[in-house]
Amino acid sequence: MTVTDSQVDGELDKRMRYYIKIFKTEHELEEYFHTSVIEMKAELRESIRDQMVVQQMQSKITKDITASPSEVKAYFKNIPRDSLPYINAEIQVAQIVKTPPVSEEELKRIKEQLEEYKRKLLMAWTSPFWQPYILKMPLRRKKAVTWVCSIVARWFLSSKRQRLILSRPEKCLL
Repeated sequence: MTVTDSQVDGELDKRMRYYIKIFKTEHELEEYFHTSVIEMKAELRESIRDQMVVQQMQSKITKDITASPSEVKAYFKNIPRDSLPYINAEIQVAQIVKTPPVSEEELKRIKEQLEEYKRKLLMAWTSPFWQPYILKMPLRRKKAVTWVCSIVARWFLSSKRQRLILSRPEKCLL
């Protein structure tokens, strides 16, 4: 495998343009590495030549090789489990949450809406239609209905630092 000087020079120029683009100017690049661009090129020339030879050899070796997905799957299935490297499953999750401020006017509107829901719920439960069912309900179910009413009120009115509760959730008692 042979790599010409012009190929190496082209690759060196391409990399130097990339580095200069990162550092904004050639002078800043030289300042950062404490050496001139010409010296950097001289230092990198042999390693780039070696890399290019390796790339050419890899492409020559693998140019006629094809592997179907089923062959790849079969290969990895044949590797014993104890020979596989252990890789920790570790992830990091971050979330930025910003809660918008709620105006007093909006809180008042929501509170009135919830009071209306509560009034409708109580009217429905105290209507003659439901009375036979309510009377047959065991005490624990009546308490459960009260608890649900309280939770719903708190859920609608809660925020991180502020909790408004409808006048008194105990009024939800049937």
